[in-house]
Amino acid sequence: MGLFLAWMALIAAGLTAYSLLLWKRKQLGSRFQGRLTVLFLLFVLVPAVPLTLFTANLLTRSADMLLLPGIGEALDSSLSTIRLQLEDKGRRFLETHPDPKQWTVPLLAGEGLYSAAVYREAGGRWRPGIRIDSPDCPAAKPWPSPGAGLPPADSSGAAVLLHELAGTPVLTLGQMPDSDTWVTVCYPVPGRIIESKERINRALNVYNALSLLKESILRRNLIWASAVLLVLALSLVAVRAARSLSGRINEPVAALVRGMQAVAGGDFETAVDTRATDEFRFLVDSFNRMVADLKSSRERLVHAEKMTAWREVARRISHEIRNSLTPMSVTLGRIRRRLGETPEGAEMVRTMEEEMESLRRMASEFSEFSSLPRPEQAPVRPEDAAASAVRLVESAFPRIRFVLETEPQLPALAADFEQIKRALHNVLKNAAEASVDGGSVTIRAAMDRSGDGSVFFEIEDRGKGMDPDTLKRLFTPYYTTKQNGTGLGLAIVEKIVVDHGGSVSVRSEPGRGTFMILRLPPAAPAVAEA
Repeated sequence: MGLFLAWMALIAAGLTAYSLLLWKRKQLGSRFQGRLTVLFLLFVLVPAVPLTLFTANLLTRSADMLLLPGIGEALDSSLSTIRLQLEDKGRRFLETHPDPKQWTVPLLAGEGLYSAAVYREAGGRWRPGIRIDSPDCPAAKPWPSPGAGLPPADSSGAAVLLHELAGTPVLTLGQMPDSDTWVTVCYPVPGRIIESKERINRALNVYNALSLLKESILRRNLIWASAVLLVLALSLVAVRAARSLSGRINEPVAALVRGMQAVAGGDFETAVDTRATDEFRFLVDSFNRMVADLKSSRERLVHAEKMTAWREVARRISHEIRNSLTPMSVTLGRIRRRLGETPEGAEMVRTMEEEMESLRRMASEFSEFSSLPRPEQAPVRPEDAAASAVRLVESAFPRIRFVLETEPQLPALAADFEQIKRALHNVLKNAAEASVDGGSVTIRAAMDRSGDGSVFFEIEDRGKGMDPDTLKRLFTPYYTTKQNGTGLGLAIVEKIVVDHGGSVSVRSEPGRGTFMILRLPPAAPAVAEA
């Protein structure tokens, strides 16, 4: 027991040092792992150590009590008694009839013997002399002879061998009346005595083996060593289980902390990845969705702030242009009255009027962009809006062929008809301006039947296309590649579509044309039926 207690103290010291090391590590989750380790060790060792101590002590005492003193001697005595009982018949016969010349068949039969024989030494070998067989003898040669099966004589001067003769248990007993003579007798023995002897012999063998095992256990302290190994194994299992469980908890928590720090630093592109598959996976997925929503909301907010700022700039520009147009119109009237009668003056006045008209259109576009009203939603058939926009643009570009393709039975849109028509007109106008004379522009109206059922307008031209840098800045207000453009057309398109809950996407390659998609959600059933 002392060795066990010493080992328990050593194991406790090692586990305490390990727990303190976890507690003092400056790493996320190490203290949690330390607490979990201590908790698991208490759950395992508090009941296990006393139970192991009690069991080991009980086994040690049981080993002492298992083999009571005297049992081995009693078994040996029983075997000796049975042996003497079996040998008694042969010994009495040889004592009462020591002269082999007096042996007769009736005598052997009367004594219950199978056979008797005399061997004499001649030339270093034992040779048979007198031999008498009883009529009951089951074999012609029923007994072993000296030097050929019969064991050496024991301390009493007799050689005894138990064997079977034709399936019958028999005992052959031999003695040496003098140095050159062996006399043997063979007679049957009861089977129950043989069985008793074998049982006692097996019990004695088991007892001797247990005695050796007991001495080995007690001498080597195997029971206490096994108890120490059991406690050590339980401790390692508890430490391993605590480490595994804390790792499954700390890993997603640490990933979430890193993700939160990244988001706090303004990185909305971060996404937490973890091996967790349980509730922590749901937590991580919720965090990733939250970051995606924050990113989308941030982008919308930034876009809204930019649009507000651009609209304010547009309002001021429109105001300033209109303020300048009034005195310019008065001055132009005076110039027309003085110089309009001459050809040079008329040309100059016409040029100035064209430029002033361009300024009025610019002021109108700036004003329109700065004060675009919220859409007044009503049921709108997509094919009607597309056809109206095509008719409007066809008159301005007679050399461009416009192709309108619409799917049948398109769902209605909850939209402002005039604003949708204006958005489509702006896109078609840009497509026509990018196309060469004699080219074509295609507009398709279809429904997304594999997704959310939204309606999309595809406008495709085969014009000069755009480079990647132009595509990035395509919807930025006041950005334009046209000589007389204001850069507000596509900005107005994006605002109208976004205000209707839709989206705009564009693909283009230099020299291969442009493909633009305006996607709008369908109207609710109640609105569509109105």
